[in-house]
Amino acid sequence: MEGQNDFFTLQSLGTFAGATGATLVISNSLQRVLNRNPAWLALLVAEVICIATVFFTHGNASEGSPILLSDYFVAVVNGFLVFCSAAGSTSVGGAVAGEAKPATPAKARRNAEEAAASSGSSDRRNFFTPWF
Repeated sequence: MEGQNDFFTLQSLGTFAGATGATLVISNSLQRVLNRNPAWLALLVAEVICIATVFFTHGNASEGSPILLSDYFVAVVNGFLVFCSAAGSTSVGGAVAGEAKPATPAKARRNAEEAAASSGSSDRRNFFTPWF
């Protein structure tokens, strides 16, 4: 049996596990680098991955095959599913790492993040800091 030479491929991104894994890794990495924790960033990444998968699938289809708008609608719905799965994985990872935070309303969390950013606080987010 030949070993895996690629971590992510276009074919693996077309699977639920691949899209969820890529969303988790890309979103957590960007949020770690930017030291910001917006949940919408992960949703955007999940939607881009799912819509791009449909786009590339249509690009590789034979010339006579129709492009259905329903395919893109399903891609958007799948993007939400991928986002929820990646968010759950991040929450579980944060709980295992002991970084689970008590639930706070988004506005209160945003105000606390802005106050920490303006005060120059070194409270950096970790890789599995929960998104919510």
